[in-house]
Amino acid sequence: MKFKNQFIKDYKPTTPSLRHRKILTQPKKNIRIKSSSASIKNHAGRNNTGSITTRHHGGRHKRYYRDIDFKRLNAPYALSSLLSIENDPNRSANIARYFSPLFKSFYIVAPENISNEIQGPKYPYNRYVKNGDTLPLTDIPIGSKCYNIQTNFNSNPTIARSSGSAATLLKTDSINATIRLPSKKIINLNKRFLATVGQPSNSNKNLTVKGKAGANRWRGKRPTVRGYAMNAHDHPHGGKTSGGIQPKTLWGKQAKWVKTRKTSS
Repeated sequence: MKFKNQFIKDYKPTTPSLRHRKILTQPKKNIRIKSSSASIKNHAGRNNTGSITTRHHGGRHKRYYRDIDFKRLNAPYALSSLLSIENDPNRSANIARYFSPLFKSFYIVAPENISNEIQGPKYPYNRYVKNGDTLPLTDIPIGSKCYNIQTNFNSNPTIARSSGSAATLLKTDSINATIRLPSKKIINLNKRFLATVGQPSNSNKNLTVKGKAGANRWRGKRPTVRGYAMNAHDHPHGGKTSGGIQPKTLWGKQAKWVKTRKTSS
């Protein structure tokens, strides 16, 4: 049993909103694992006093958070039987539902070209490593792509979790492992940190086109008004007199050509 990559779905232009719409084919809907999911309250970008602290948020569809087993606590080292591939509204990649040896279902971030075919003995009985296995960096072959990379022993993996992003393991030494991130930056991590072999699914998600404003409203994104179109007391660019000034935010801070990244010492 093998799950193929998702492909782009084109629509016939029966309405103006469908003329340019392109989306990924969605996996078959399954009933979520209730013991591994919880409802998410939508705050619409407001704080405890009701003031808007994050603009352009609100009005999205109801979501449930799926508890992802990043550290592979339910099935150490190798995976068990793959049950289904499912869509997760909280992340760009799909999630995979597995059945652990202890007869418990759990979720992982689904890798590309995932398969549940039995291909010989599983780790640690030999050095065989297959797509989707979570291992310490020191046990992953050099040059392999990996994602869900851990940066702290007490935290969940935080590097390379979005669709199609994957880091490359360059080398390992007695203490550290050298990794090239999707941004081409090279970092050193402890070689005992966990990572998952492969890359997250939905690698061609960047080819999708929503096609209409309503598709963003489903996701909780409200309209954005240009500062130039506002009144003078609403934005530094307002009042139709923004020519010749540096681009600024709503609060008067410079918006472009300002370095915000802290240099590593």
